[in-house]
Amino acid sequence: MLLTIDESARPGSRDGVQVEHVRVVYDVEKAARAVLESELPDAYVEALHLAR
Repeated sequence: MLLTIDESARPGSRDGVQVEHVRVVYDVEKAARAVLESELPDAYVEALHLAR
């Protein structure tokens, strides 16, 4: 996710923030193994596989 903030926008205005979702290619199995080896909940492994 790419977040852009326009500091010149009025405070509280939604026009001052832009969000762009950017898909990137990565090794899902490598990421899943890293999650399993970390202290993160194993549920994140399933989320990685569903996001394919």
